[in-house]
Amino acid sequence: MYGTYTVHLPGNVAVDKEGNILSARDTLNVIYIESASDRIQWTRAWKNDKAYSVLTRIISASSLDAGIDKITNKKVIVPLAKGNKLYQLQLIPLEENTTSPGEKSRGDIILEGSYNGKKIMQKITQLTELMAIPSV
Repeated sequence: MYGTYTVHLPGNVAVDKEGNILSARDTLNVIYIESASDRIQWTRAWKNDKAYSVLTRIISASSLDAGIDKITNKKVIVPLAKGNKLYQLQLIPLEENTTSPGEKSRGDIILEGSYNGKKIMQKITQLTELMAIPSV
């Protein structure tokens, strides 16, 4: 399991007619989970008391270049064992907030999903900040 996030630098900001900022989505949270099963359905997530829906994509490559670690300046390569599936989960902020299940520390992500009709939970405690592409 690999948790990443990217903080996008300010650039052009969309505003409404009154000058109010429209949907400020400055942090992109992406989780990579390796599994032997392709029947897991991830549905919701919580981070810092904010609820998210989960956009899931299965990666078919034998490894994935997720980006460059902002602290070490090294590529973050996500390996994949032969026969396993690699899920890429992008967290999309929800308008309504729901209470986060379980205990978590600031910055932790809790994922909720289902497997064979049963509810499953997964906690991600370590996140790597990736370098953002500079805005112009």
